[in-house]
Amino acid sequence: MFEGKVDGRQMHPDDLTFDEEGNLFVTDSSPTTYPDAKSSGRVVRIDGENHDATVLADNQPNPNGISFSLEEDALWVSQLDSDRIDRLTLNGDRTAVSVGHTAIHVDGGGAQTDSNAVDAEGNIYQALRGRPEI
Repeated sequence: MFEGKVDGRQMHPDDLTFDEEGNLFVTDSSPTTYPDAKSSGRVVRIDGENHDATVLADNQPNPNGISFSLEEDALWVSQLDSDRIDRLTLNGDRTAVSVGHTAIHVDGGGAQTDSNAVDAEGNIYQALRGRPEI
């Protein structure tokens, strides 16, 4: 479906989800570099028809899990290097983020937020890297 660079940078796809129209949403993982602590991860949308890639969010702290909200109007994105889940509300045609914010802080101890999923009632399930629990 897609390969190559997005906005001049090679993708490092981690997790993905599709919307009802067949568009692909991908977390483009990039670890936060220390000691500078510069976040460079991205959330990318790949159009299901023409395969064009659009960066929806950049400077993310190593985005990992990605799921749609129950209404499919927002993405839940797990940020591995900051132990949080962000809510990225999308515009009407899901081609841009209209507003984004940290929605949930996760105290995983030595574990980090990894993949996530949303059930039929809209509950978010968060897997933890480094600890065998959800």
